[in-house]
Formats: sequence, structure tokens, C-alpha cells
Amino acid sequence: MEDKVLELEKRLEKLERIEKRRKALLWIKIAGITLLILAIVIFGYIVYRKVEETIRPYKEFIDKTNDVNNKVEGQIDKIKDLFK
Repeated sequence: MEDKVLELEKRLEKLERIEKRRKALLWIKIAGITLLILAIVIFGYIVYRKVEETIRPYKEFIDKTNDVNNKVEGQIDKIKDLFK
């Protein structure tokens, strides 16, 4: 009977070690996934800023072109109003 009790205690110790290992691996996986998501978000933000910096001169040029077009259209409308 004592042999069975000792054998069960050994099995219990072995299972407890396995469970501790599983918990540790679970926490490592959770931390790894969290860090991966954080890295993806930071990388995305950096890329977004770089793209915005690259596109800024083109946006400014388009805005200036639109301003010129609006002024020209305004002048044309004034001329049209004179002939009405």
C-alpha cells in the first residue's frame, strides 16, 4: 500500500512540474503576442508618418493648383457677370 502511495506522490510531483511548465509557456506566449502586436502598431505608425512626409509636397502643390483654379474661375465668373 505504501508503494502505491509513493508512486502516486511521484506522479503528482511530475504532473505539477508539467503544469508549472505549461503556465510559464502560456505567459511567455501571451507576452510574445502582445509584443508582436505592439511592434506591428508602432511599425505601422512609423510607415504612416514616412508616407505622409513623402506625400506632403505633392499635397501642397495640389492645394496651390486648386487655389489658382478657384481664382481663375472666380475671375471668369466676374467677366461673365459683366456681360449679363
